Amino acid sequence: MLHATAEPLGDERWRVRLAVANAGYLPSHITKRAVERKTSRPCVFELDLPETATLEMGTRRLEGPHLDGHAAKQSLQAFLPSKELTADRAQAEWIVKAPVGTVLQLSAHAGRAGRVRASVTLG
Repeated sequence: MLHATAEPLGDERWRVRLAVANAGYLPSHITKRAVERKTSRPCVFELDLPETATLEMGTRRLEGPHLDGHAAKQSLQAFLPSKELTADRAQAEWIVKAPVGTVLQLSAHAGRAGRVRASVTLG
């Protein structure tokens, strides 16, 4: 996980973000063939809201991209920059209305790459 934050927007509204990165050598889908055949699921973000909070933007479950790994994509002979420099990272964002002190539970998981969990206290 890179970070989980809650930024106040005023009137008890918060911009909640969860950013994750694949720290492994292999991509979360393992092979491109798994993506083509749809046998591998992409990264899924989830937000668990308590009864005192309401979701104003986004959905509780968001499907993100497949995350690349840290395997070399270029050789030393290729001098052109890669267009996929941050393909190992993904971020989800929600707008939540809740009082200060509310605790939100966030998680992200990929079928073949594991799960991360975080909690954010508003305020």
